[in-house]
Amino acid sequence: MKELIIISICVLLLYSCKTKENKGTEIKLPISEKALTYPVSTKSKKEYQVEEDTLYATLNNYEFIVYPTGEIDQKEKSKLIAKYKLQSELTIEKAYLQFYKDNLIVYYTENAAGDAASFVESINRKTQINNWKLYAYAFNLGQPVIENNAVYISTLGFVGKVDLDNGKYLWKNEELYSDEIKFNQCDSIIFNDNDVIFIADNTIYGNHNEFVDSIIVNDKTGKIKRIAK
Repeated sequence: MKELIIISICVLLLYSCKTKENKGTEIKLPISEKALTYPVSTKSKKEYQVEEDTLYATLNNYEFIVYPTGEIDQKEKSKLIAKYKLQSELTIEKAYLQFYKDNLIVYYTENAAGDAASFVESINRKTQINNWKLYAYAFNLGQPVIENNAVYISTLGFVGKVDLDNGKYLWKNEELYSDEIKFNQCDSIIFNDNDVIFIADNTIYGNHNEFVDSIIVNDKTGKIKRIAK
Protein backbone atom coordinates (compact mmCIF):
# COMPACT_ATOMS: atom_id res chain seq x y z
CA MET A 1 0.00 0.00 0.00
CA LYS A 2 1.34 3.42 -0.81
CA GLU A 3 2.05 5.92 1.95
CA LEU A 4 -1.06 7.85 1.14
CA ILE A 5 -3.80 7.46 -1.39
CA ILE A 6 -3.30 10.43 -3.71
CA ILE A 7 -6.38 11.49 -5.53
CA SER A 8 -6.98 14.27 -8.03
CA ILE A 9 -10.65 14.98 -7.66
CA CYS A 10 -12.69 16.28 -10.55
CA VAL A 11 -16.28 15.46 -9.78
CA LEU A 12 -19.75 16.69 -10.43
CA LEU A 13 -21.71 15.86 -7.32
CA LEU A 14 -25.20 16.50 -6.13
CA TYR A 15 -25.40 15.71 -2.44
CA SER A 16 -28.93 15.72 -1.04
CA CYS A 17 -28.90 15.95 2.73
CA LYS A 18 -31.50 13.94 4.58
CA THR A 19 -33.96 16.42 6.00
CA LYS A 20 -35.91 17.01 9.14
CA GLU A 21 -39.58 17.72 8.83
CA ASN A 22 -40.12 21.32 7.64
CA LYS A 23 -36.34 21.91 7.59
CA GLY A 24 -35.28 20.37 4.28
CA THR A 25 -32.20 21.79 2.57
CA GLU A 26 -29.86 20.60 -0.11
CA ILE A 27 -26.14 20.97 -0.75
CA LYS A 28 -25.25 21.30 -4.43
CA LEU A 29 -21.60 20.72 -5.26
CA PRO A 30 -20.20 21.84 -8.62
CA ILE A 31 -16.86 20.81 -10.08
CA SER A 32 -13.93 20.84 -7.63
CA GLU A 33 -10.30 20.03 -8.43
CA LYS A 34 -7.83 19.39 -5.62
CA ALA A 35 -4.93 17.04 -4.95
CA LEU A 36 -5.79 15.46 -1.62
CA THR A 37 -4.15 12.79 0.51
CA TYR A 38 -5.61 10.62 3.24
CA PRO A 39 -3.86 9.15 6.29
CA VAL A 40 -4.08 5.38 6.68
CA SER A 41 -6.62 4.08 9.17
CA THR A 42 -5.48 1.52 11.74
CA LYS A 43 -7.70 -1.46 12.44
CA SER A 44 -8.08 -4.22 14.98
CA LYS A 45 -7.60 -7.79 13.77
CA LYS A 46 -10.62 -8.85 15.79
CA GLU A 47 -14.07 -8.98 14.26
CA TYR A 48 -15.39 -6.70 16.98
CA GLN A 49 -12.96 -4.18 18.43
CA VAL A 50 -12.90 -3.75 22.18
CA GLU A 51 -11.47 -0.73 24.00
CA GLU A 52 -7.97 -2.08 24.60
CA ASP A 53 -7.29 -3.68 21.21
CA THR A 54 -3.97 -3.47 19.41
CA LEU A 55 -4.31 -1.67 16.06
CA TYR A 56 -2.55 -2.43 12.77
CA ALA A 57 -1.86 -0.60 9.51
CA THR A 58 0.40 -0.72 6.46
CA LEU A 59 1.98 2.55 5.34
CA ASN A 60 4.48 2.77 2.46
CA ASN A 61 5.06 -0.98 2.72
CA TYR A 62 5.93 -0.61 6.41
CA GLU A 63 3.94 -2.50 9.00
CA PHE A 64 2.73 -0.45 11.96
CA ILE A 65 1.45 -1.73 15.27
CA VAL A 66 -0.27 0.75 17.60
CA TYR A 67 -0.59 -0.58 21.14
CA PRO A 68 -3.26 0.60 23.61
CA THR A 69 -0.44 2.11 25.69
CA GLY A 70 0.49 4.55 22.91
CA GLU A 71 3.62 2.67 21.88
CA ILE A 72 4.05 2.24 18.13
CA ASP A 73 6.23 -0.32 16.34
CA GLN A 74 7.35 0.19 12.76
CA LYS A 75 8.44 -2.95 10.94
CA GLU A 76 9.85 -3.80 7.53
CA LYS A 77 9.29 -7.37 6.39
CA SER A 78 8.42 -8.25 10.01
CA LYS A 79 11.72 -6.79 11.31
CA LEU A 80 11.44 -4.01 13.90
CA ILE A 81 13.14 -0.86 12.58
CA ALA A 82 11.69 1.92 14.78
CA LYS A 83 9.71 2.48 17.97
CA TYR A 84 7.64 5.55 18.79
CA LYS A 85 5.67 6.63 21.87
CA LEU A 86 2.65 8.89 21.88
CA GLN A 87 2.45 11.45 24.68
CA SER A 88 -0.56 9.77 26.23
CA GLU A 89 -1.14 7.91 29.47
CA LEU A 90 -4.59 6.67 28.46
CA THR A 91 -5.84 3.90 26.16
CA ILE A 92 -5.47 4.51 22.43
CA GLU A 93 -8.64 3.29 20.76
CA LYS A 94 -8.48 4.83 17.28
CA ALA A 95 -5.65 6.10 15.08
CA TYR A 96 -4.74 7.33 11.60
CA LEU A 97 -1.13 7.41 10.37
CA GLN A 98 0.74 9.40 7.72
CA PHE A 99 4.29 10.35 6.77
CA TYR A 100 4.87 14.08 6.39
CA LYS A 101 8.40 15.14 5.45
CA ASP A 102 10.65 13.48 8.07
CA ASN A 103 7.82 12.97 10.53
CA LEU A 104 5.20 10.42 11.47
CA ILE A 105 1.86 12.15 12.05
CA VAL A 106 -0.61 10.30 14.27
CA TYR A 107 -4.26 11.31 14.62
CA TYR A 108 -5.75 9.43 17.55
CA THR A 109 -8.45 9.14 20.18
CA GLU A 110 -7.57 8.20 23.75
CA ASN A 111 -10.07 6.89 26.27
CA ALA A 112 -10.28 6.29 30.00
CA ALA A 113 -13.52 4.84 31.35
CA GLY A 114 -15.60 6.64 28.74
CA ASP A 115 -13.78 9.98 29.05
CA ALA A 116 -12.42 10.34 25.50
CA ALA A 117 -10.48 13.03 23.65
CA SER A 118 -8.62 13.27 20.35
CA PHE A 119 -5.17 14.60 19.46
CA VAL A 120 -2.77 15.10 16.56
CA GLU A 121 0.87 14.32 17.24
CA SER A 122 4.05 14.73 15.16
CA ILE A 123 7.07 12.50 15.82
CA ASN A 124 10.45 12.77 14.10
CA ARG A 125 11.09 9.48 12.29
CA LYS A 126 14.87 9.63 12.64
CA THR A 127 15.15 10.58 16.32
CA GLN A 128 11.74 9.33 17.54
CA ILE A 129 11.43 12.66 19.38
CA ASN A 130 7.96 14.20 19.61
CA ASN A 131 7.77 17.52 17.74
CA TRP A 132 4.37 18.72 18.87
CA LYS A 133 1.00 17.57 20.15
CA LEU A 134 -2.33 19.28 19.41
CA TYR A 135 -5.65 18.89 21.20
CA ALA A 136 -8.43 17.96 18.75
CA TYR A 137 -11.26 18.01 21.27
CA ALA A 138 -13.74 15.15 21.53
CA PHE A 139 -14.18 11.62 20.19
CA ASN A 140 -15.80 10.58 16.86
CA LEU A 141 -12.54 11.40 15.07
CA GLY A 142 -13.28 11.57 11.35
CA GLN A 143 -11.01 10.71 8.43
CA PRO A 144 -8.45 13.53 8.17
CA VAL A 145 -7.90 15.07 4.74
CA ILE A 146 -4.57 16.67 3.75
CA GLU A 147 -3.93 19.34 1.15
CA ASN A 148 -0.29 20.44 0.85
CA ASN A 149 0.94 21.29 4.37
CA ALA A 150 -2.48 21.51 6.02
CA VAL A 151 -4.89 18.92 7.36
CA TYR A 152 -8.64 19.20 7.93
CA ILE A 153 -9.87 17.36 11.02
CA SER A 154 -13.18 16.78 12.76
CA THR A 155 -14.52 15.34 16.00
CA LEU A 156 -17.81 15.56 17.88
CA GLY A 157 -18.91 19.22 17.72
CA PHE A 158 -15.63 20.40 16.20
CA VAL A 159 -13.95 21.10 12.84
CA GLY A 160 -10.53 22.61 12.22
CA LYS A 161 -7.60 23.14 9.87
CA VAL A 162 -4.05 22.50 11.12
CA ASP A 163 -0.60 23.50 9.84
CA LEU A 164 1.38 20.24 9.79
CA ASP A 165 4.72 22.05 10.04
CA ASN A 166 4.11 23.61 13.45
CA GLY A 167 0.99 21.93 14.83
CA LYS A 168 -1.00 25.16 15.10
CA TYR A 169 -4.58 25.77 14.08
CA LEU A 170 -5.08 27.87 10.97
CA TRP A 171 -8.71 28.05 12.02
CA LYS A 172 -11.16 26.08 14.14
CA ASN A 173 -14.82 25.99 15.10
CA GLU A 174 -15.98 24.37 18.32
CA GLU A 175 -19.23 24.00 20.25
CA LEU A 176 -21.00 22.59 17.18
CA TYR A 177 -23.07 20.18 19.22
CA SER A 178 -25.93 21.77 21.14
CA ASP A 179 -29.70 22.06 21.15
CA GLU A 180 -29.48 24.10 17.93
CA ILE A 181 -26.62 22.32 16.12
CA LYS A 182 -26.12 18.57 15.84
CA PHE A 183 -22.67 18.02 14.31
CA ASN A 184 -22.08 14.53 15.65
CA GLN A 185 -19.43 13.24 13.27
CA CYS A 186 -18.02 13.86 9.80
CA ASP A 187 -18.44 11.17 7.17
CA SER A 188 -16.66 12.96 4.33
CA ILE A 189 -15.08 16.29 3.42
CA ILE A 190 -15.82 18.04 0.12
CA PHE A 191 -14.27 21.19 -1.34
CA ASN A 192 -16.29 23.72 -3.33
CA ASP A 193 -14.33 26.77 -4.51
CA ASN A 194 -13.30 28.52 -1.27
CA ASP A 195 -15.55 26.42 0.93
CA VAL A 196 -14.87 23.27 2.93
CA ILE A 197 -17.93 21.12 3.55
CA PHE A 198 -17.86 18.68 6.44
CA ILE A 199 -20.62 16.26 5.49
CA ALA A 200 -22.46 14.18 8.05
CA ASP A 201 -24.99 11.68 6.78
CA ASN A 202 -25.71 9.58 9.86
CA THR A 203 -28.74 9.95 12.10
CA ILE A 204 -28.51 10.37 15.86
CA TYR A 205 -30.27 7.29 17.09
CA GLY A 206 -32.16 7.62 20.34
CA ASN A 207 -32.69 11.35 19.85
CA HIS A 208 -35.90 11.25 17.81
CA ASN A 209 -33.77 10.15 14.84
CA GLU A 210 -32.73 13.73 14.16
CA PHE A 211 -30.40 14.08 11.23
CA VAL A 212 -26.84 15.20 11.84
CA ASP A 213 -25.96 18.65 10.55
CA SER A 214 -23.28 19.33 7.92
CA ILE A 215 -20.97 22.32 8.31
CA ILE A 216 -19.90 24.67 5.49
CA VAL A 217 -16.78 26.74 6.30
CA ASN A 218 -14.99 29.45 4.33
CA ASP A 219 -11.50 27.99 3.96
CA LYS A 220 -9.77 31.39 3.92
CA THR A 221 -11.43 32.94 6.97
CA GLY A 222 -12.44 29.82 8.89
CA LYS A 223 -15.88 31.29 9.46
CA ILE A 224 -18.96 29.09 9.25
CA LYS A 225 -21.08 30.06 6.26
CA ARG A 226 -23.93 27.67 6.77
CA ILE A 227 -25.28 24.85 8.88
CA ALA A 228 -26.94 22.39 6.50
CA LYS A 229 -29.84 20.49 8.02
